Amino acid sequence: MEYHPLASELNKILASECPNVYQSLSSYGKALYFPRGILSQAQEAKEKAQPGLNATIGIATDGDEPLHLAAVQKYFAADLKASEIYPYAPAAGIKELRSAWLEKITKENPTLNRAHCSRPVVCHALTHALAIAAELFTDPGDSIILPSSYWGNYNMILGLRRGLKFSTYDLFDSKLESLAVAELARALDSGSSDKKVLLLNFPHNPSGYAPSFQEAAAIVEVVNARAHKGSKIVVLCDDAYFGMNYEEGLQTESFFALLSNAHENITALKIDGFTKEAFAWGFRVGFLSLANAGLSPKSASAIEKKITGAIRATISSTCHPTQSILLRALRDDAFGAQRQSKIDVLKERYRVVKECAYQNEYKNLWKVYPFNSGYFMSLRLSCSSEKLRQLLLKEYGIGTVASGEYDLRIAFSCIRPSKIEKVFAAIASAIKKVQLSS
Repeated sequence: MEYHPLASELNKILASECPNVYQSLSSYGKALYFPRGILSQAQEAKEKAQPGLNATIGIATDGDEPLHLAAVQKYFAADLKASEIYPYAPAAGIKELRSAWLEKITKENPTLNRAHCSRPVVCHALTHALAIAAELFTDPGDSIILPSSYWGNYNMILGLRRGLKFSTYDLFDSKLESLAVAELARALDSGSSDKKVLLLNFPHNPSGYAPSFQEAAAIVEVVNARAHKGSKIVVLCDDAYFGMNYEEGLQTESFFALLSNAHENITALKIDGFTKEAFAWGFRVGFLSLANAGLSPKSASAIEKKITGAIRATISSTCHPTQSILLRALRDDAFGAQRQSKIDVLKERYRVVKECAYQNEYKNLWKVYPFNSGYFMSLRLSCSSEKLRQLLLKEYGIGTVASGEYDLRIAFSCIRPSKIEKVFAAIASAIKKVQLSS
C-alpha cells in the first residue's frame, strides 16, 4: 500500500525505533498521520506572528481576545479567561493538561516507566479513546479477547464499528469465587494468529471487581508468557473506574503500568479520563496513552502524531473549556482530597450493598458475582433477567440493567445507603413473582 509521505515518515521512525509497535499497527494505523495543514501552520503563527496579525485559524478576534457573547461568558467563573474557553483546543489537547495527566498517572502507578510511555493525547472521553485505539491496532475481522460479561457498548465500538470478532472467556470460576486466570490463558493460546488483542477492564463493568495483587501478577505472567512465545500482544486497558477500590489487598496500579516494562512484544494502551475518575461525566474529557518496553522518545512522538491524526480526521479537536477547567482542577491542592471524599461515599454504599446482597434469605434467589470496586455489582439470577428488569420497573419503580440472560447489574453508585436494603428486598420479591409466572 502506498502511504502519504507524512505517514511513511512516521512509519519509518516506528519501524526503526520500536518495530514491535509498528508491526502491531492496523492498515489504518500505518496510514495515519497528522497533516501539516491549517492547524500546524496556525500553531507556528501563534508562536511567531506579531500580535493582531495572525490570519491563520478560523476564529474571530478583537486584538488578542476572541470575540464572544456576554450571554455565554456569564456562566463561566470570572477568572476563566476567554482564551481558555472560545478558541479551538490543539488537536492533541492542551499541552499543559496532557503533562498534568501524565504526572498524575505516573504518581498513581509507580511501576510505570516514563521512558517507555507516550504523553497522553486528549480524546472525547473514554469511548472515543477506545475507538481510536481499536482503529490503530485492529483490522476488520480481527479477534479481540475479552470476558464473556462486558460493557455493552463494546458491541458498538469494537464489533459493529470496527468489525472485530469477540473471543470471550469466563472471568470467574463456576462457583463465582475467584478470577479464572486459566481461562484467560486458554483464550490467549487459542487461534492461529501471531497477533493477539486483549481488553482488560478493571474495576470491571458490570461485575465491579478488581483483582488482588496475586491475581494481577498471575494475569501479567500469562500475558508475558505468550509474548515470550513470539506473539505480538496489544492490550487495551479500559481504566474507566481507576482508583475506586474498596478492600485491602487489591491491585492499585493499572495493567498499563504493570505491562510497561514487560516483554517488547507487549504494547499496552491506557484508556482513561476525568469522566468517572473526577466525577465529571458530561465534560467528556478522556486520554489515550501507549507504553512498550522498546518505546523511544522519537517513536512515542510518532505514535502521538498518529493518534492526533485520527482525532483530526473525525472530530478535529476536543472541547476547550472543559479541558481548561479540568486543568485548573488538577492544579488545585484540594483536588485529591475532594476526589477521595467522593470515593469514600461510594465505598460506604458498597459496604451496605455487601451486607444486603449476601443475606441468607436470598441464597436460593441469586448468586453474587465477586465485587469490591467501581460503580456496580451484579447478580446471577434464578430467572430471566429481562423479565425481572421489566417487573422491577413496572411494579416497584426500580431501574436495573439486564446484562446477560440471567445477570442483573445494579449501579450502587446511584443509590443512597438508606434505600439499598429496599432495593434488594424488592428484587427478591420480584424474582419470586417471575418464578411463579413461569
